[in-house]
Amino acid sequence: MGCKFQQARETIHIAIEIIDQYYLRMSQVVPSDDFKDQFMHPRLVIMHQVTALLLASKYDEVDDNITAIRDLR
Repeated sequence: MGCKFQQARETIHIAIEIIDQYYLRMSQVVPSDDFKDQFMHPRLVIMHQVTALLLASKYDEVDDNITAIRDLR
C-alpha cells in the first residue's frame, strides 16, 4: 500500500514498526486466546495497516506527499 501511494521506504519502515509495537503491547495486555480473535481479523489488520501508514506519513513525509484518508478508497 505504501508503494501505491509513492511513500518513501523510511515511511513504510516506520509504519511497520508502529504495527509491531502495537501488536506487541496488545499481546501483553490481552490474553493469548482472545488476541487472535480480537486483533487478527483480516478487516482489522487492514485497518491497523492503514492507520500505521497514515501516522508514519504524517511523521516522515513532506506535506505534498502525505496520504489523505479520502485517497485510500
